Amino acid sequence: MLLFFFLFAAALGADVFSDQRDQIERYWLGEIRRAAGAAANQPSLLAERLGTVTPSPRLDARALVAVWPDARIEEIRLEVEPGHFAHALILTPPRPARAAMIALGPADRTAEEWAGLTGKAEPAEWLAAMLERGYTVCLPIGVQRTKDHPLSESTRGKERRHILHRLGFPAGRSVTGLEVTEVRGLAAWLNVPVGLYGHDDGAWIATHAAAVDRRFASLDVIRLPEPGSELWREPVDRAVFDHLRAGLPKPMLPPARIGAPGAPLRVGEKLLPVEIEERRNRHFDSLIAYLHGRIERAGDERRRLHRLAATPPQAAVPRLLASLRDVMGEPPKPAAALNARVTEIGRTSRFTAHEARIEVLPDLEVYGHLLVPHRIAGRAPAVVTQHGLGGKPKDLTLQGPEPNAAYHGYAARLADHGYVVFAPYVTVPIPQVELINPLVRMAWSTGRMRTSVELAKLRRVVDFLQSLPYVDGSRLGYYGLSYGGYSAVWMGPLEPRFKATVVSGHFNDWTSKITNERERTSYLQHPDEDFTDWNVLPRLTHVELLASFWPRAVMVEFAQHDGTTYPAWHERAWAEVETIARAWNATDRMVRDRFSGIHEIHGIGAFDFLDRWLRPEQPSSRLFPDWGEVEHTVDANPLTWVRGEFRVGTASPRFRGLRFRARPAAPGAGLTVRFGTGPGGAGLGVVAARFDGGWAEAPAPARLLDPARTYWFELRSDARGAVVSGPRPPGGSRFAGEFGVAYRPAE
Repeated sequence: MLLFFFLFAAALGADVFSDQRDQIERYWLGEIRRAAGAAANQPSLLAERLGTVTPSPRLDARALVAVWPDARIEEIRLEVEPGHFAHALILTPPRPARAAMIALGPADRTAEEWAGLTGKAEPAEWLAAMLERGYTVCLPIGVQRTKDHPLSESTRGKERRHILHRLGFPAGRSVTGLEVTEVRGLAAWLNVPVGLYGHDDGAWIATHAAAVDRRFASLDVIRLPEPGSELWREPVDRAVFDHLRAGLPKPMLPPARIGAPGAPLRVGEKLLPVEIEERRNRHFDSLIAYLHGRIERAGDERRRLHRLAATPPQAAVPRLLASLRDVMGEPPKPAAALNARVTEIGRTSRFTAHEARIEVLPDLEVYGHLLVPHRIAGRAPAVVTQHGLGGKPKDLTLQGPEPNAAYHGYAARLADHGYVVFAPYVTVPIPQVELINPLVRMAWSTGRMRTSVELAKLRRVVDFLQSLPYVDGSRLGYYGLSYGGYSAVWMGPLEPRFKATVVSGHFNDWTSKITNERERTSYLQHPDEDFTDWNVLPRLTHVELLASFWPRAVMVEFAQHDGTTYPAWHERAWAEVETIARAWNATDRMVRDRFSGIHEIHGIGAFDFLDRWLRPEQPSSRLFPDWGEVEHTVDANPLTWVRGEFRVGTASPRFRGLRFRARPAAPGAGLTVRFGTGPGGAGLGVVAARFDGGWAEAPAPARLLDPARTYWFELRSDARGAVVSGPRPPGGSRFAGEFGVAYRPAE
């Protein structure tokens, strides 16, 4: 039972947003405690989540580096899986035993520095002891937490290991998994009993290698990181998706107990810093090349997995949704009662504004603004509007100071247009590193996207709207800009009660968007970890997400100069969507509205789209008198002609023509209107419009049309020209041939 508490008091305090974030943090910490309490060692699941594979080693190169009295030093390059190469130094004693040790050091120095093979430092005692006991010692070349590679500069100061994480994680390879595979491959190539010796980061890698591969004979660790349930505090390059459920490994093998050497290691010429630097760069560059290959192959793998254009949507969409659920993880189940608290905060001439808190879980609420039009006849359709990064509901509803101009108050405009509107707060505050990334890391450790809890909140908003006596719960839409567009494209498919969704300022070639190392708009350049989802690229991009809305309608609102993408990226992805839409006969429900503008709401096509799917009983029209007007001149030049779509309503599907907002540009000018079933067609008639008081009447012979279809009009004129008018878009402008002329059904 919905509980309303109309408090009519001061607005909820400014701390509501930090409280929302704190609620989500407490939720994730509780989930972590539960997962840690139920954790069990699952080697096969751990291997899968690491992204490590059983190696098939192939020696690619071997070269002598130095000969010391007590060790022969060689460098090897070993292919451990196709395209993935381990680089290592092999130190062989004069009288080797049939045993080897793989020694792994911390990530704050090179393997050569840690072992004492360079500079004035003496070789490490552990190395001397191993060689003295006859062990062949393998020193894998690691990747350091340093910002000294050109990619560090091009990715705005990211460390080498962080770059590997950002490229590997969405392609199914964790940094730990990459190193574990290299250790496993080196052990297989050595082909003798092998022990592991690890220090700090090396201990982390060695322990994980021993947990997933039984070939190792011993395990010695020094300063093993033991984060327990606080995995999310570890360096991000140690991130392993679903780590708690897979099992955080402990040292289980007996130690080799190397001890101290009986005598110092006799050395020869130390290794030069320049060759050490070249070696570490070769290794890092080879890993980058390997991950580039995986990312490229992920696209082919994803297309083979879904085969969308060749598969009926009835079969394809359930598989897409299953993939999305697997990527996102299961959202929490909501509490039984909504326990909504609603406070009036303002009135306009058209609607009343409220703040609302709705219970999702006992210690988790969704907060937002509810806008209710004054004149509702029966039950009205409703739209959920979603802000972006650092935004707040007031930016959309105009119920607060200094709203962000990019949104152009579009929630308030929808309420003016007769929609009930709810603008929820999605917890994406700035700065992201401090306020979002920890939540992302917490979610990863439990095997979920951070967005999964936002999905639970979104579903609660829908529950709330459906409980309102003045809302038609079967006619709900979702419209988000920027991070709101991210929310719409990722969460919208999993909320089937939305009949129509608009994704604004976000649709992209997702592969390029999250992995491109050079372009500033790439998320690889950004501090957010929120878009680096585990193993997503072989399964889903924005193309598949848009397809997963079927049979519901989805629109992409795209600004030609939006800095969140490049037109080439956008067009590449949209071309795939168009192919799928044609194959599925769904070109009417997978649509795009392009405009000339920046990262902002445009509204013209999106409002038409929402009206079509949420108000099908009404014929289409485009009348927004409060928005102001813009004009466009139509003349004999075909580049000036205006095309647009229209439809009839289910309540009265009889078509009698249209009235357009227009006037002659010069005395004697005319306006010709063509009505057809497709762009430029005239199958429904050609009409010489009659100007009358700022409108152009274009009557057509009455006929019944199909309300489920869209039809087309085209406006032409002669050399004298006609001036057509339309509502001023909230943001940006229309392209000439797609000018948003104002129109309504003929009377």
